[in-house]
Order: sequence, then structure tokens, then C-alpha cells
Amino acid sequence: NSDKSEHMYARQMASHFSTEHYEKLLPTNDLPEVSKIGSFIDDLNADTSLLPTYKLCEFAKKNVTVAISGDGADELFGGYSRYQRALTESRSNPLEIGKKYYSKEILIFNENEAIHALDYPSDDFKNHLQELRKELVTNSIYSAVRKTDTDHYMPGAVLAKVDRMSMAHALEVRTPFLNVEISRFCEKLPNSMLFDSSRGKILLKHLASRYIPKNCLERSKSGFGAQINEEARKKLLMETQEFFKDQETNLILKSIFKSSFLENAGLKKLGYKNLWALNLLFSYIKH
Repeated sequence: NSDKSEHMYARQMASHFSTEHYEKLLPTNDLPEVSKIGSFIDDLNADTSLLPTYKLCEFAKKNVTVAISGDGADELFGGYSRYQRALTESRSNPLEIGKKYYSKEILIFNENEAIHALDYPSDDFKNHLQELRKELVTNSIYSAVRKTDTDHYMPGAVLAKVDRMSMAHALEVRTPFLNVEISRFCEKLPNSMLFDSSRGKILLKHLASRYIPKNCLERSKSGFGAQINEEARKKLLMETQEFFKDQETNLILKSIFKSSFLENAGLKKLGYKNLWALNLLFSYIKH
């Protein structure tokens, strides 16, 4: 329930297609126990949209047992705005695009922040990051960023998130965009059918224009992150600090992170996304 909410567009779409519509508005300080979500992820995943996905699946399960997801459309049809930023930046400094993409665009903690936080940053971490960045040193940058996201970001964060959060409520989610034939078709699409100077997913939007109202189709893309206010951030900070009260968890954390990073003064400087990542990590370690 914020100025970034898309519920009015959802109402419009439901009305346009005469479908049965359900909605639930949540306050921006609504923050369920994060450790509950952390106990479901099975593997490390710091995606902030775990929270709204968890709440959405919980709500959807009250009425359906199987749902359809649009996951994969941005990777296959070039919908993320970061792809266009990568293309623009690659024209001026192509050798640096890998470093820029796998820092501010993807990583919650960039490598300098990670080195500052960790007691002994592993060579495996540094080498893996270097290999990911090398993938983007190419003349076909738009294809390269789509491929690296399809290979790493989508299975590691997006699909894992939806699978774990939906299964937490016994809700099955299908992803029709990841049909093998559609994926193979998208691999062959030229850039001219993916993006222009101001927007992505051109081909998909052209097809959708037959069915979807223009004001919904042409509006700016919104992410599916949690809309969290300062009150909720402080609550998240308190929950993060609670982990230190568990002696076993505290010992493990102190063996991984620098003491200066774990001090209250250090944690208080962190933003919501950083705190969310740490909270899930701590919960993962505890469980």
C-alpha cells in the first residue's frame, strides 16, 4: 500500500478481461518473521522479493492450488532496464562492463563491501566473480547479459525464490515463458525485436497490444521488491541483532565476519536490502 503499488492496474486488467479478482493491501511496515522465510529457502538467496512472493503465495493459496507466473519473460525478451544501461555503458567502456554489471546491478554487497565485511574472503569468491565478468566482455553485450541472467540469476534467485515461497504454502506455480520452444525462439531474436531507445520487450509488447489496454502496456516497468518504510527497516535491524543472542549462531557469525562489521554501529548503517540479505543468511545458518 504505497505510491508504487500496482493494485489499480491489476483491477483494471481484471475488469478488462472480466476475470474473478482478489486483492489484499499490506502496509509498508508489514514484515513477517524473516526467520520463517529463511527456514524455507534451503539454499542461500538474498532476493528481497522473497517477502512479497511469500505473502502473494499465501494469499493466492486461499483460492487456487496452481498459479501461472511470468518469470523468464524479462530474460528471454530483454525486459530489464539494466540491459539497456549495460548496452549504453559498453559503448564507452566495453572492458569494464562486466565489473559494472556484476556489482551495482546484481550484487547486494559489492566486492569491496564484502572484503570489508568478511574475515577471510575466499579465492573461490573472487575467481567466480571474475569468471562471471569475463562473460560480458563481448561485442554482443545485449545477448550476453540476457544469457548470464538466464544461466545464473534466473535459476539461482528468481526460480528458486518462487519455488520455495510457493511450496511453503503448497501452491504450485507454472512458468509458461520457459517453454523449451519459446526459449529456443528467443535465442534467435535480433536486438531490433527486443529493444529500442526507450523500452525493452518490443516483440512481446507488440503481441500483447492485441489484448492489453495501452496505458497498462506502455507504463514504466516496476520491480517486485518489498515496499519497506523506515519503521520496517528498524524492525529488520532488531531481528538481525537478535541472532547474536543465540550462542551457537553467534560463534559461527564471528568466525565468518569481521567484528567491526557485526557491531551495532556497523549494522545500523546498512540499508534494507543489505539487512535483508544478512538476516536471511543468519537464519539459514541457524536452521
